[in-house]
Amino acid sequence: MELSKNQTYGGYVLLFLILATGSLIALNMLLTLSSRDAKAKELARSAEIEITSITAVGCDSCVDINTILDAIKNQPTQINSEEQFTIDSEEGGKLAEIYQITRVPTVIVKGEVEKENVREFFETYGRKSEDGTLILEPKQPVYFDLAENKIVGEVSLTAISDSTCTECYDPTIHQSILKNNFGVTITKTETLDANSDQGKIYVQRYAIKELPAFLLSGDVTSYDALVKVWEQVGTVEQDGTFVFRENAKLSGLVYKDLSTGTIVKPETTE
Repeated sequence: MELSKNQTYGGYVLLFLILATGSLIALNMLLTLSSRDAKAKELARSAEIEITSITAVGCDSCVDINTILDAIKNQPTQINSEEQFTIDSEEGGKLAEIYQITRVPTVIVKGEVEKENVREFFETYGRKSEDGTLILEPKQPVYFDLAENKIVGEVSLTAISDSTCTECYDPTIHQSILKNNFGVTITKTETLDANSDQGKIYVQRYAIKELPAFLLSGDVTSYDALVKVWEQVGTVEQDGTFVFRENAKLSGLVYKDLSTGTIVKPETTE
């Protein structure tokens, strides 16, 4: 009889342990699911930030501040406040000094810039100040350099064509190539006929042997990517003008060789 009671008691204990273990497993699963749900909600939550923009008065060719702001707003962010100052204002000058800003337009971002769903974006395009504030300065021209007190990156393009060559390509296509491939901002353009008085001057001055051709002047050297490859397609003259000379490297385009007077066409395979 005593044995039966012990067996019954042992059975209850075993059942209790089984139920308790099952409850602990279930509880652990619930906690795990709850933790995962909380993490997912936190990851999905927009980063709360405050942004302040600083621009330069009169720099119409400068990087559009709205391009930077739109990039930020396209991220999972919640803008709690937004201000904009010019660099010549008291507030803009103080912020430039505090955060060691060297070029504008610039965007200052405070708040949850380290949040997981925005961290990579801000690390790519901005730099951290000592207090954790993020500074987004333009990495490519055109911008206003505060130390030099001047606009950096304005470039003029002069295209030279030959009206007698109706088959020759349109030299203005170079503007889009320069913009899309090298980030060059052309702020002034001019197209000349090589047979005009001004066109003849340029052809003679720069010893141009092929048409169409184009010249770049202004702050060309601020575009590092273009400068690195320019020697493959042209020359830099003593007056600083960049002269394009290698039409043969433009696949599939027709041009005129002035030294022979012939029209050069791309080779075709039959």
